[in-house]
Amino acid sequence: LGLTRWIGTTVGARLREIMSKRADKAGSVRADQQEANEGAQVANLEKALQDAKLRAETAEQQLTAMAAFQVTEEAKKKKKEEEAKKKQEEESEVTKNKAEEEENRKKEEAA
Repeated sequence: LGLTRWIGTTVGARLREIMSKRADKAGSVRADQQEANEGAQVANLEKALQDAKLRAETAEQQLTAMAAFQVTEEAKKKKKEEEAKKKQEEESEVTKNKAEEEENRKKEEAA
Protein backbone atom coordinates (compact mmCIF):
# COMPACT_ATOMS: atom_id res chain seq x y z
CA LEU A 1 0.00 0.00 0.00
CA GLY A 2 2.84 2.39 0.80
CA LEU A 3 4.50 1.59 -2.50
CA THR A 4 1.26 2.17 -4.40
CA ARG A 5 0.77 5.46 -2.61
CA TRP A 6 4.33 6.49 -3.36
CA ILE A 7 3.92 5.52 -7.05
CA GLY A 8 0.57 7.37 -7.20
CA THR A 9 2.06 10.45 -5.56
CA THR A 10 5.17 10.39 -7.72
CA VAL A 11 3.25 9.74 -10.93
CA GLY A 12 0.67 12.36 -9.94
CA ALA A 13 3.42 14.88 -9.23
CA ARG A 14 5.13 14.06 -12.50
CA LEU A 15 1.81 14.30 -14.35
CA ARG A 16 1.11 17.70 -12.78
CA GLU A 17 4.62 18.81 -13.75
CA ILE A 18 4.10 17.69 -17.36
CA MET A 19 0.68 19.35 -17.52
CA SER A 20 2.14 22.52 -16.04
CA LYS A 21 4.90 22.54 -18.66
CA ARG A 22 2.31 21.94 -21.39
CA ALA A 23 0.26 24.86 -20.07
CA ASP A 24 3.42 26.99 -19.99
CA LYS A 25 4.25 25.92 -23.53
CA ALA A 26 0.69 26.60 -24.65
CA GLY A 27 0.87 30.02 -23.01
CA SER A 28 4.25 30.54 -24.60
CA VAL A 29 2.88 29.47 -27.98
CA ARG A 30 -0.04 31.88 -27.55
CA ALA A 31 2.38 34.62 -26.55
CA ASP A 32 4.58 33.82 -29.56
CA GLN A 33 1.54 33.86 -31.83
CA GLN A 34 0.38 37.16 -30.37
CA GLU A 35 3.87 38.59 -30.78
CA ALA A 36 3.97 37.35 -34.37
CA ASN A 37 0.53 38.88 -35.00
CA GLU A 38 1.64 42.18 -33.49
CA GLY A 39 4.83 42.04 -35.57
CA ALA A 40 2.75 41.45 -38.70
CA GLN A 41 0.48 44.36 -37.76
CA VAL A 42 3.49 46.61 -37.27
CA ALA A 43 4.90 45.51 -40.64
CA ASN A 44 1.52 46.16 -42.29
CA LEU A 45 1.31 49.60 -40.71
CA GLU A 46 4.87 50.42 -41.79
CA LYS A 47 4.07 49.32 -45.34
CA ALA A 48 0.86 51.36 -45.32
CA LEU A 49 2.85 54.37 -44.13
CA GLN A 50 5.43 53.87 -46.88
CA ASP A 51 2.66 53.53 -49.46
CA ALA A 52 1.00 56.70 -48.18
CA LYS A 53 4.30 58.58 -48.37
CA LEU A 54 4.88 57.32 -51.90
CA ARG A 55 1.36 58.33 -52.95
CA ALA A 56 1.90 61.78 -51.39
CA GLU A 57 5.21 62.21 -53.23
CA THR A 58 3.62 61.08 -56.48
CA ALA A 59 0.71 63.47 -56.00
CA GLU A 60 3.12 66.30 -55.22
CA GLN A 61 5.13 65.54 -58.37
CA GLN A 62 1.93 65.46 -60.43
CA LEU A 63 0.81 68.79 -58.99
CA THR A 64 4.22 70.29 -59.71
CA ALA A 65 4.09 69.01 -63.28
CA MET A 66 0.56 70.33 -63.73
CA ALA A 67 1.55 73.73 -62.35
CA ALA A 68 4.59 73.88 -64.63
CA PHE A 69 2.43 72.95 -67.63
CA GLN A 70 -0.13 75.61 -66.71
CA VAL A 71 2.56 78.28 -66.34
CA THR A 72 4.02 77.28 -69.70
CA GLU A 73 0.61 77.42 -71.38
CA GLU A 74 -0.10 80.83 -69.85
CA ALA A 75 3.28 82.11 -71.05
CA LYS A 76 2.56 80.84 -74.58
CA LYS A 77 -0.87 82.48 -74.53
CA LYS A 78 0.58 85.77 -73.29
CA LYS A 79 3.28 85.68 -75.96
CA LYS A 80 0.68 85.07 -78.68
CA GLU A 81 -1.44 87.94 -77.36
CA GLU A 82 1.61 90.25 -77.35
CA GLU A 83 2.53 89.19 -80.90
CA ALA A 84 -1.05 89.79 -82.07
CA LYS A 85 -1.10 93.20 -80.40
CA LYS A 86 2.25 94.11 -81.95
CA LYS A 87 1.07 92.95 -85.38
CA GLN A 88 -2.13 94.96 -85.00
CA GLU A 89 -0.12 98.05 -84.00
CA GLU A 90 2.16 97.57 -87.03
CA GLU A 91 -0.84 97.21 -89.33
CA SER A 92 -2.40 100.29 -87.77
CA GLU A 93 0.84 102.20 -88.32
CA VAL A 94 0.98 101.05 -91.96
CA THR A 95 -2.63 102.10 -92.51
CA LYS A 96 -1.94 105.45 -90.87
CA ASN A 97 1.14 105.99 -93.05
CA LYS A 98 -0.80 105.12 -96.19
CA ALA A 99 -3.55 107.55 -95.21
CA GLU A 100 -0.97 110.30 -94.62
CA GLU A 101 0.72 109.55 -97.94
CA GLU A 102 -2.64 109.67 -99.70
CA GLU A 103 -3.47 112.97 -98.00
CA ASN A 104 -0.06 114.41 -98.91
CA ARG A 105 -0.49 113.26 -102.52
CA LYS A 106 -3.91 114.94 -102.72
CA LYS A 107 -2.44 118.17 -101.27
CA GLU A 108 0.35 118.09 -103.82
CA GLU A 109 -2.10 117.49 -106.66
CA ALA A 110 -4.30 120.31 -105.40
CA ALA A 111 -1.30 122.63 -105.20
